Amino acid sequence: MVAPVDANRPNRLPEKRYALRCREVHHAMKTIERAADRLFLDDGHAENITFEGGSMWRSYVPQVRALFDSVRATAPTGTDVEGWRMMIEAALAEGDGI
Repeated sequence: MVAPVDANRPNRLPEKRYALRCREVHHAMKTIERAADRLFLDDGHAENITFEGGSMWRSYVPQVRALFDSVRATAPTGTDVEGWRMMIEAALAEGDGI
């Protein structure tokens, strides 16, 4: 998904005619996708980098799945343990097929 760059709003990469609409569709992303995207950006990568035909942030999905899996059984102190487990299970199930 690409959108033409608005001439009135400078693009981060002015030499590019198109910019990915990552931020605009962020709300429609699954929990694991949002977490992977956030880690990707926090590592200092530009949001419109692609790799092997897709968004490069997708390379962070295995790390996010491992993180969610590792915290599944350990709820923070004072947290409803069953609710915590259900939330993590839901995020992992929602991310199946990514």
